[in-house]
Amino acid sequence: MGYYVVSRGDLGPFRVKIRSASFSNISITPWLLRGVYVPDIITILASLYFILGDIDR
Repeated sequence: MGYYVVSRGDLGPFRVKIRSASFSNISITPWLLRGVYVPDIITILASLYFILGDIDR
């Protein structure tokens, strides 16, 4: 998990962004799937173990 928090000195944060590990894993798929055969795509995506609910944040 990656957290990005910006404050202006108040009690609450000004900006908060959360990036999950699944988002980072799915972002490399265009580079990872370049030049592979179609049956191999299923195995490669299963090895990344991403959760779609995490990506939607």
